[in-house]
Amino acid sequence: MIPADILAFCDHYCAAFNQLDGAAVAQLYALPCGIASSHASRYWSEFEPVLENMRQLCEIYRRDGYHHASYSVRCYLPQSTEFAFLDIAWTIHKINGLPDQCFNTSYQLVRTDDKVQPWRVLLCTAYSESPAQRTPMRPINLGDMQLEPQLASHASEMFEVLADPAIYTYENSAPESLAWLSARFQRLESRRSQDGSEQWLNWVIKLSDGKLAGFVQATIAADGSAHIAYILHSRHWGKNIAYRAVQAMLAELHQHYGVSQFHAIFKTANLRSQALLQRLGFSANAQIGTTLAPDESAWHKIIEE
Repeated sequence: MIPADILAFCDHYCAAFNQLDGAAVAQLYALPCGIASSHASRYWSEFEPVLENMRQLCEIYRRDGYHHASYSVRCYLPQSTEFAFLDIAWTIHKINGLPDQCFNTSYQLVRTDDKVQPWRVLLCTAYSESPAQRTPMRPINLGDMQLEPQLASHASEMFEVLADPAIYTYENSAPESLAWLSARFQRLESRRSQDGSEQWLNWVIKLSDGKLAGFVQATIAADGSAHIAYILHSRHWGKNIAYRAVQAMLAELHQHYGVSQFHAIFKTANLRSQALLQRLGFSANAQIGTTLAPDESAWHKIIEE
């Protein structure tokens, strides 16, 4: 078990970087101290060069689109009461759909007489740096129809599909223009929210005649759960198309993205949507973590491993 004061150090270290505060990072290093990587090593006996290095590092992160970091402790080794070794896997999440960055860092720590945060870094070694691997979207073939990853090029045909007034009986409204829809589809092609905390996955439903029937979509949150939605033109209602398309998306999310918990929010009066979710194995969920409007219901589904 990792001691609470070690975990507190890790949280403090991560928080300092998330504020891009080079001074706060530097304060967590002992004197003397050093850093090493595959291409360089440095040793400092005074605070000023440590401070300058950490400020420069934070500025590089800021320039490269840093949003926040997350970490997991891969290894903890106590070395008497005064020293400890940590190995941490880091992920730097970036803005504007930029690819995340993954690397591992080991820390040789020393205990000081600081009562608030006693641990300091003696030596920091970074290794195995690489871009985070995003799971690519792929088409889902269902024989007589296919789910295709949604692109801006689908906007023209989807504008006609989404013009159906029956879709908006309970909520929302049709796209205001083709230009608006094209711009939205273009943004969604990033497959990522601007802060990097969510994955946006959208598939259009293509029938055997090549025509589009609607779309299914999922937003994968930072906790690994997915919020789903779906829209089909009313001429395709009652033909089992929505059920098969959403079912295929759920299977893809579970098998390809590791999602096991799914959420759906819908207008309570929309009994057609409720019936579809019930067929898919969803049930009412009072604790979805999202504030609902008085006329909304939240259902969920968990796939047991």
